[in-house]
Amino acid sequence: MRQTATMIEITATLDNTAIDDGMRTPTMMGINIADAYDLKHRADASERELLIEQIRLKCEKRKNELLQSMLSKSFVGWANSLQCCLALVNSNHALWLEVQRLRSIVETSETAD
Repeated sequence: MRQTATMIEITATLDNTAIDDGMRTPTMMGINIADAYDLKHRADASERELLIEQIRLKCEKRKNELLQSMLSKSFVGWANSLQCCLALVNSNHALWLEVQRLRSIVETSETAD
């Protein structure tokens, strides 16, 4: 029993700690426990905020990808619509030329009579 008490005293002396110090190491002697707790609390809060912002960023990325996909499909739709409009303009022009040709034939046949 005496030998165990001596070992505890030697260990406490070697670490430069005392039971009253809560067995803090010499490095920890200069640290204020309240400040350390406050810093840990701030770090935990910052980590939570970071996690929340990372989740928001992922949501924004998904939203942007969806919008980009919709925009791409919209461009394809506009291109198809433009091609259809050009085809209609060309067919309208061809029909107008045909009407002009037929009109001249009718006028020619009327003047010949």
